[in-house]
Amino acid sequence: MISTVYAAVARYRRHYYAIHPHLQRSLSRPVISIGNLAVGGRAKTPLAALAASRLRDFGETPSILSRGYARRDAPDGVVVVRDPRGIRADLDRSGDEPLMLARQLDGVAVLVSSSRYLAGRLAEHHFDCTVHVLDDGFQHFGLHRDADLLVIGREDLERPRTLPAGRLREPLESAASADAFLALDDVDEGRVRDLAAARLDRTGVDRPVWRARRTPGAATMGEPGAGTIAPSAGPAIAVAGIAHPADFFDGLRASGWTIAQERGFRDHHPYSRGDVSAIFDAARTSGARVVLTTEKDFVRLLPFRRPTLQHRLEYLTVMTARACVKPLPMTVVMALGAVLGRAFHAVDRAHRRLALKNLEAAFPARPARERQAIAREMFAHFGRLLTVLLKFSTMPPDRMLAIVEFEGEDRVRAAHALGKGVLLFTGHFGYWEINALVHALALHPMSVLARPLDNRLLHDLLEEVRGRTGNSVIYRRGAVRRVLRALAANHAVAVLIDQHIQTADAVYVDFFNRPAATTSALAALALRTGAPVIPVFALPLPGGRFRMVYEHAVDPPKADGPDALRDFTQRCTDVLEMYVRRYPGLWLWMHRRWRDVESAPGSERGMFPAASREEE
Repeated sequence: MISTVYAAVARYRRHYYAIHPHLQRSLSRPVISIGNLAVGGRAKTPLAALAASRLRDFGETPSILSRGYARRDAPDGVVVVRDPRGIRADLDRSGDEPLMLARQLDGVAVLVSSSRYLAGRLAEHHFDCTVHVLDDGFQHFGLHRDADLLVIGREDLERPRTLPAGRLREPLESAASADAFLALDDVDEGRVRDLAAARLDRTGVDRPVWRARRTPGAATMGEPGAGTIAPSAGPAIAVAGIAHPADFFDGLRASGWTIAQERGFRDHHPYSRGDVSAIFDAARTSGARVVLTTEKDFVRLLPFRRPTLQHRLEYLTVMTARACVKPLPMTVVMALGAVLGRAFHAVDRAHRRLALKNLEAAFPARPARERQAIAREMFAHFGRLLTVLLKFSTMPPDRMLAIVEFEGEDRVRAAHALGKGVLLFTGHFGYWEINALVHALALHPMSVLARPLDNRLLHDLLEEVRGRTGNSVIYRRGAVRRVLRALAANHAVAVLIDQHIQTADAVYVDFFNRPAATTSALAALALRTGAPVIPVFALPLPGGRFRMVYEHAVDPPKADGPDALRDFTQRCTDVLEMYVRRYPGLWLWMHRRWRDVESAPGSERGMFPAASREEE
């Protein structure tokens, strides 16, 4: 019964768009869709990769548009997984199949969005793409396709039942909408041709049927361009989290591999550290010398690979510096940090130019010499921030509180008394990381919204430091739900509001008289929950001491106003700008805050570890 209803709804949806084609949005460039009727296991993504590579070889500039199924962090808007410069998103934001495509296909833009139309528009306007390939687009009715290629597997013909009793998303008759058929190598090609001509093709149009043969490739070390491994390398343990793991295992044996043990997981399985440990334990106990997996599984296992030499050196440098500052007085630590920051000012020409450019736009009336002094002080300050954070990470709680004073903390207590939670905000200003540490000791533990670092070793270290006083870290994955739960429990949540973003929740507000793309999430959460919004700033004092300042709560606008989100975001940004104007040397002027209104310089590398990108 349920399958009958499901099939009826699927028929209606396709029929509705067939008689209302004007509801489908069209891109300027041709769109080729590669899809199927079933749920998973039909080689759609490898065929999309093949189509894009062939189009690229013929001189086109293709893009691959995907919805990014099973990604953990699905922000609104478009996520650019790969652009002409390289890979721009991580696994959580892209999903395993788009990231796999991005690693395979040089010169092919890969974009992820729930709206393939928006992704295609971005690909055309920013990357000059001349043709689009939809990965799994047969059921994406909102976008007009110039060619629908349908992949047919044996199970589609032998067990043509729709969900939930079967695996078909639509009845088999829906294949009549396809422009061509790709018969997998386990299908009788003649039967597909008979179906295409007799049952599936109701228009009288002769639709081609092509054979799609799957052949196992040579095993490599995982990285693109790495050397291959022959079956003579020894017995292997095979790992697969795909729709049909048995097909992968059989293919390995057919290629000559000796499989000591098979470990199958469900499709798109999110591997954990426990899974990885179990895999390597199984390899040791079974005598396997190699672990073999699919390309799709490999990108999900990438976060657990061994750190690179660069990441190890960065981690060793940080830990050495941490050990050095531990016995030193805070005044000496800050002096060493200032020396470090001024050294970067001397050698980091790209960030120095960017800081001076931003300062010139923000303070056009100030003399150039004064702006240069602010830039030098800014570099020195962020050197101090690094060394002070390392020092605080070694201090017991009572020592932390002994060198910190608070101003306006009663405003936070009064806000908690309302029982709606508290939203704290600041920017890359002053000693914001230190504020989070001592806030938990003097008031209540908070949740900190943050980005993961690219360097897993430093990421784990920073998360340990942030959590050592009782705080928790919320990353983009599932952030809204976790923030709402924290506020419902009357906890505090801290947000940085001075990061450039290009997601759908961005609003443009004035920051130093220039429009800056700013997250409206803080305002949206405040208007939805009624939680007070309190600005907080951590300032340095003489003698190696610090002051944590909690300002008055920002008054919200009328929630039913047409520009309520923007007005609220502007009010918060105005408070941050007031403090930056008061203490200009404490803000991150080398940040590309206004990248939409000025030409962006080249990629700059600075003194801070890189975080996973969110801007694209």
